[in-house]
Amino acid sequence: MHVLVTGGNGYLGGVTLKALHASTVVTEITALVRKPERFTSGKYSWIPQEVVFADLEKLVRGDMSLEGIDLVCHLAAGGRENGNPAEIASSLELTQTLLAHAVSANVKGFVVASSQAVYGTEPPIWNEGNPAAPVSLYGMGKHAAELLARQTALLVPGMNTVSLRFSKLVGPSPMFRISNSELPHVLTYCAATGKSVTMPGDGRQMLDLLDVRDAASAIVRVLKKSPEQWPEVMNVGSGKQVTALEVARTVSAVSKQKAGKPLHFRLNDTRKSPYRNFGMSIERLEDFLQWRPEHTLEQTVTDVLSALKKSDA
Repeated sequence: MHVLVTGGNGYLGGVTLKALHASTVVTEITALVRKPERFTSGKYSWIPQEVVFADLEKLVRGDMSLEGIDLVCHLAAGGRENGNPAEIASSLELTQTLLAHAVSANVKGFVVASSQAVYGTEPPIWNEGNPAAPVSLYGMGKHAAELLARQTALLVPGMNTVSLRFSKLVGPSPMFRISNSELPHVLTYCAATGKSVTMPGDGRQMLDLLDVRDAASAIVRVLKKSPEQWPEVMNVGSGKQVTALEVARTVSAVSKQKAGKPLHFRLNDTRKSPYRNFGMSIERLEDFLQWRPEHTLEQTVTDVLSALKKSDA
């Protein structure tokens, strides 16, 4: 099976490339990127040598096709961090371009990486039957990408698509990042460096945190299924909620055990408006794949701590 991946140099994409390479059913992997020559540098030495790089600009110009590709795994996304309208528009344009080329090349399956952001502010637990109600530009962009894929599947016989709605991804990756949106990463960094943390709120905000390695495993398992069996949309989350306070306590316990440095934190409950809570049902995922995410929060934090140590070495 020949799989084309976009966003292979991203946070989820890096882990997915390695998972695809380890799969027994994937025989060829093509990473569609801008300026492929950049990926020969040491920064990307983690990418398996068997991965072939293709120039995205050539595809956009029409100078290459997707002939020979069996499945497309579209992980590239714009505007995640800043909600930049131009980036989101460009991302949607890329999705439409890829879908059009996939149809022309008779690609049988197209996976769209979507997000829990499509559910908006409705109280969880969310399931795939809940109406999409995104409130952020990023969530709107993800829902629009889902609709583009769904419309293509409806109009083109033999084309099958699935939109995977991921919860918040955390954990180690070749393209590891530390930002305020990845609470376990920030808190683990603070514990490792001895920085005290003041957490806004009362600590009761509910989160759905999925280890990025489980997300990649889910993608590979979906690709192993016949595209004709794919659901239109599927939640990919941890299957459980955890409070912000539980995250802080877990980080503190792990850091104390592994490095002798507990997390020093306090709560500052001065926020007047309530926090959004998150949480998705994964019943469809469990039924379809006969599998559920495997990494515990303790395992994820332990490996994040290890990744931070390696980056400092």
